[in-house]
Amino acid sequence: MKSRIYSFSLFCIWISIILLDQYTKWIFEKWIFLWSNHPECIDTTHNLIQCHTLTQYKILGDWLWFERMYNVWIAFSLPIHGGILKILTVFLVVFLVMYYLKIEQKKKSKLLDLGYIFLLWWALSHAYERIFYWYVVDFIRVKYFAVFNIADIFISIGAMCIIYYYFSYDKSK
Repeated sequence: MKSRIYSFSLFCIWISIILLDQYTKWIFEKWIFLWSNHPECIDTTHNLIQCHTLTQYKILGDWLWFERMYNVWIAFSLPIHGGILKILTVFLVVFLVMYYLKIEQKKKSKLLDLGYIFLLWWALSHAYERIFYWYVVDFIRVKYFAVFNIADIFISIGAMCIIYYYFSYDKSK
């Protein structure tokens, strides 16, 4: 019974993660960039109408701003794109899921589970965008760094959890 509850919890987290990722991108795409400094874009019935959009919205001066970017390349804008990236994305996600289920899940570590949940489920959200839209919407820019999104943050947190596990807990192996 505990196993089913745990599996159901993981499934709920997965659905929540994908919905949160897509929702944040929708919010930034449709509201932050469309309506910011463009009151002429709102008609009397509050329907969405065509207008020019912002490409940047500064938050902390020159250090942090929202900037819409359609990332057709892989992480950190490395120049791999197109059909090769779709195939690579699917292969990598399937490989990581199989690796986790066959090897890592047996270790029964909540930290490791959390790391893989963040890493895999957010990666699945990126994979969905890459397969169906050919790009990932990025919208957070930090000075001297790449443009990224919420999913990238959680992928990084997941990777840090996994690395921390191996450096702290898995020394006996």
